[in-house]
Amino acid sequence: MAAEVMAQLEADPLMKRNHLALYLCCKQSLRTHKATAARNRRIGQFVRWLFHGVFVAPALALRHMLRQGGDIAVECLPPTANEPAATQVKRLKKAPEFAQAQSSFEAQAPVPKDAPSATSGEPSKPNAVSQTA
Repeated sequence: MAAEVMAQLEADPLMKRNHLALYLCCKQSLRTHKATAARNRRIGQFVRWLFHGVFVAPALALRHMLRQGGDIAVECLPPTANEPAATQVKRLKKAPEFAQAQSSFEAQAPVPKDAPSATSGEPSKPNAVSQTA
């Protein structure tokens, strides 16, 4: 309302001169309102900062720690037990009938032509590196 009264008084210089006290009261009221609004903004910023520091930041830190803590906890777990079938396979490989079946199966498997010989431990002649002293 003070802004409207000031606008009316500024529009007519004669009225402004006749009602100078009213004009100054309106100016003072607007300054006070502006200062109060600035103070309220500062208080609001402080309350938001305090709320963030007391409630939000610890919650975010806790969430971050739990996320990393879960990864750390998983890494700290002991390794899983061996596959139960692995001991059974080792035991069966030692049995004579299964060893014989394994060797006959390997004998029947075709050898790929492009693959190097698995039985030869030495490199072939074209790939051999000559060692001259």
